[in-house]
Amino acid sequence: MKKILKNFGKNLKKYRKECNYTQEQFVELANMSVTHLSLLESGRYNTTLTNVEKFANILNIDYLQLLEDCKDNEKVYN
Repeated sequence: MKKILKNFGKNLKKYRKECNYTQEQFVELANMSVTHLSLLESGRYNTTLTNVEKFANILNIDYLQLLEDCKDNEKVYN
């Protein structure tokens, strides 16, 4: 279970940054706190499928992109 949370968090951060959203901008659109987003992006918190879909819609991506397996050595996730 932990691997999927890490992958989700890395992907969420990657696509958020690709859309040039700061954490503050993203949480305003997602109606959540910066703390919650930070926990999600670090893989330390779980979320609902409804939220996965909402995040994907904000980022204009398919929700499955948030669930893809990540390569640990990609610099984009640092």
